[in-house]
Amino acid sequence: MLFGRILGWLLILCAFLVVAMEAYAWLDQGTYHIMATGELWYRESPNSLNLVQAVVQRYIAAFLWDYGIRPVLLMPAWLVLGVLGILFLLIFRSRTRRRRHHSSFG
Repeated sequence: MLFGRILGWLLILCAFLVVAMEAYAWLDQGTYHIMATGELWYRESPNSLNLVQAVVQRYIAAFLWDYGIRPVLLMPAWLVLGVLGILFLLIFRSRTRRRRHHSSFG
């Protein structure tokens, strides 16, 4: 539970960092470029991206890469990271129930 919430907050932090990188590049270069999820992944670890693509296409299903994963990789990185972070926070939220104290007058 705690690990999932920490991971959720880290993903949201990464989403904000991507927005900050885009804003800095915009101020520095004068043009705004939205970084796609696949572009960010390739930038950080091109070998793992290529490995995941090969494994999915060869051993799972080629259509899963083409119609499931590839469209996500073309989405803005901040959006994908932010949505994943929110999902993790919702899935792993604390489920403690608060007890209600009932007072009886009589």
